[in-house]
Amino acid sequence: DEDIKRTAWQVISSCISIFVAVLLFQGFNEVVEEYVIEGGSETWEVGIDVCQLMFWLCSMQLTLAITSGAINELWGGESPQMETVEVNVKSLAKLLSHVTGFSAINAFGSIQQAFLSSSPVLAVLIVPFGFAAMTALFQIFDHVRERVSLSDDH
Repeated sequence: DEDIKRTAWQVISSCISIFVAVLLFQGFNEVVEEYVIEGGSETWEVGIDVCQLMFWLCSMQLTLAITSGAINELWGGESPQMETVEVNVKSLAKLLSHVTGFSAINAFGSIQQAFLSSSPVLAVLIVPFGFAAMTALFQIFDHVRERVSLSDDH
């Protein structure tokens, strides 16, 4: 049955994407911990982890803008084939969103350990704080995407 085949491939694809995202994030994070964070203060570690989160968020947005063809006008690029765009955007979005998610877990975990670990009540506050912070970041990126999408409508 075609539905079963398609669903099986989607599940396999998602599992592979998550596995590769874990490896990618862990590899980058180990390099950052070894060469940037090592020997720094707890506050330094939090700052670097938050910078890593911003790096992955910005990388995801920029990569998807490029692969979707949304910013091709900036350098005079041609309009890409829609079949290619769909495959590229779906696969890169899945991979980079997982890497960004792992980076967010790492960043907010660092904040929790550094500043909110003195009591269980304080430790739980990272959940609404993280939700509010990520919602604000998503709103900012949504505004930027909206401006970019309207920039060619002179």
